[in-house]
Amino acid sequence: MAHTQSNLPNKMCLSISDQRSNYHVFGDWKVIWPLHVPPKIKHFCWRLLHNYLATWFNLHGRGVHCQSTCVTCNNDLEDEMHLFMHCNFVMDCWKATNLWGMIAPYMTSNDSFSSIIFAILRALEAENCARIVAIWWKIWRACNVCLWEQKSVNKNASCGITLDIVRDFKWCNRPNDNVQSATPVWSKLQADWIKCNVDCALFEAKGKFGVG
Repeated sequence: MAHTQSNLPNKMCLSISDQRSNYHVFGDWKVIWPLHVPPKIKHFCWRLLHNYLATWFNLHGRGVHCQSTCVTCNNDLEDEMHLFMHCNFVMDCWKATNLWGMIAPYMTSNDSFSSIIFAILRALEAENCARIVAIWWKIWRACNVCLWEQKSVNKNASCGITLDIVRDFKWCNRPNDNVQSATPVWSKLQADWIKCNVDCALFEAKGKFGVG
């Protein structure tokens, strides 16, 4: 039977999908999607495990003429394995957040980067997995700050802020049937009350904050 015109788009999509089958990353993706982290961190994990991040190594492979050494340590080739596992900056982050003991056993593996990542996430509790992927996301952000803003990043402050993001996200999304949503209503203050508005700002690169 001849294919009708309406079947052609589906056939084309299947053909393209077959051609791109080598881009599929095998792994237990179910350990990532349920994590209590912001969606942007899950999306980052998807890009990381599909080798889509613009590391120097990947850029060279795509014909871009650029440097090859790591932005943060300037000691080794910047690929995913170095940037997220072996770089001195990363090692300090793991130690600062007490995650080093969980990561260290996988450092000597000869498996692919994605296989090591999935092995780590399968072995650990969900809370520690959330902390680890958040640190990976933060490492990538720190590299971009170093490269594009020419700023050094305070490791302890950055890791602390990252873990706060995970904690706050989990708290905001906690199941609580006793909480009732209500629209706040402004009311005039009593005669003997004083209203004080307070705000704050975090300066991540400098590891400082301000209150006013």
